[in-house]
Amino acid sequence: MTTFPPSIAFLPELVLLLGALVIFFITLGESRSKQARSAALLTSLLAIASGLVCLNQQGTLFDGAYRVDLFSQVLKLVFACGFTLILLLSGDLPDIRDDIKAEYYLFLTISVGGLTMLVSCVDIITLVVVLEVSAFPLYLMVPMRREREGQRSQMECAIKYMMFGVAANGVMFFGMSYLFGLTGTPPCQFCCLNCSRSFTRHWLSLVWQ
Repeated sequence: MTTFPPSIAFLPELVLLLGALVIFFITLGESRSKQARSAALLTSLLAIASGLVCLNQQGTLFDGAYRVDLFSQVLKLVFACGFTLILLLSGDLPDIRDDIKAEYYLFLTISVGGLTMLVSCVDIITLVVVLEVSAFPLYLMVPMRREREGQRSQMECAIKYMMFGVAANGVMFFGMSYLFGLTGTPPCQFCCLNCSRSFTRHWLSLVWQ
């Protein structure tokens, strides 16, 4: 496997994270939704360009917890294209309150950045962290819809969405704790290997008994 510099193999993620940082500084001002949208659109276009540049790269980063290959790079390119399409089709966000439109673009960028990192995670710990990074901004985006006359369902939807997400996370953590305790290692490939060996020994012991 060819090893590339981490700064090159991790380029699409760096673009999205830096774009989110720029949008964060934009949100510190007042009435800067247009600047935030422009920054988010520029970030998405740069993510597409960086995804095309890194399309054929392969490598392992962060002590084996992060793997870059053709499969992950293609999905990152798809996410970047979808990000751009969302920004172009959403227009000026008429259903989002004017005072929080900049924050909407910030959370959307962070969520897309989490998705791009999710497809390269091959470790249980990094998988959980990145999954939360991609999911929690969506919890905050749901109640951002503008309240209409006689309709305030966005807060109810946000609370239900968060409660279901927290419950799902609890079940996931419970299952992953069992998986880690059974295999004794966080990398996913070793977890599957050790888990299959453990089940094989278990069934063999039952047969011989």
